[in-house]
Amino acid sequence: MTLVSLRMAPLRSLWSAPNKEDRGQQPTRTPRISRRGRLPLLIHYHIFKNAGTSFEWALEQALGDGYRSFDTASPQGFITPRDLVEFSFRHPVVKAISSHQAGLPAPKIFGREVLTSILIRDPIARIRSIYAFERMQKASSPGAVKAKKLSFREYVQWRLETSPILFCNFQVYFCSRTQTKSGPPGAQHLEVAISNLDTISIVLTTFRLSSTAQGAASTAATTYHAGHDVTAACAAAEPDLLNDNVDVPHNASWCKIDPATGQATITLKTTASSLIVGRISFTEHFTQVDVKEEAQPAL
Repeated sequence: MTLVSLRMAPLRSLWSAPNKEDRGQQPTRTPRISRRGRLPLLIHYHIFKNAGTSFEWALEQALGDGYRSFDTASPQGFITPRDLVEFSFRHPVVKAISSHQAGLPAPKIFGREVLTSILIRDPIARIRSIYAFERMQKASSPGAVKAKKLSFREYVQWRLETSPILFCNFQVYFCSRTQTKSGPPGAQHLEVAISNLDTISIVLTTFRLSSTAQGAASTAATTYHAGHDVTAACAAAEPDLLNDNVDVPHNASWCKIDPATGQATITLKTTASSLIVGRISFTEHFTQVDVKEEAQPAL
């Protein structure tokens, strides 16, 4: 298992670089065959609100039709390792698969060198991200409705009463789940989760910059709600950046308040490091990271 911090990391390619004569044109990428003569296949295990969408976007940009998402129509669906094998046989040109519902451990697939990845996130930051996501979501689901009506504290209490698995050790549950339904994850599930994580090729921590921006947006929105002072609201958000070792931007556009709604928007930019993990390398055109987070007052 390789552990990589994605504080500033975008994504990469399973492919060799384009030929020199192809520069200035749409590059033609050819698969990089492993030393064992097998084509690599990346399987990404996507945990909800763990920056997996950004990861998937980069995969799609790098691989085009070589990237596929694979989930069932049911929110409670489960994809077995055998399902992944059959999916790869039906789509022999696929180079990367991402799934919210695939269960660990990953399968062995004939003719393919299977690589796996997963994004793990601080549980409290993940809860805050879910709340912000559902407050902004244009949907009529119970979570979206409650998030718009309740304060963060009230929302968390409601979730713990109605759907505790979403917040309580959810990442343990995700990494240890099987087709057989079980109760809340306990010590045994934790052991299984750790064992399954040990089989993952690349375990990554989520984009910290996004969490920083989200916290700053919430602080700014709440401060503006209390005093209706834009300057004071943005000043109040600065410690959220500094506490995470993020420099406060010099331009005034990094923090904006909508006086009509009280919504705060925080925009942060940075340059990612170039990382190589095994055969998977981050490509240069993904090194510019732009993060924008919005928040309503946390009442």
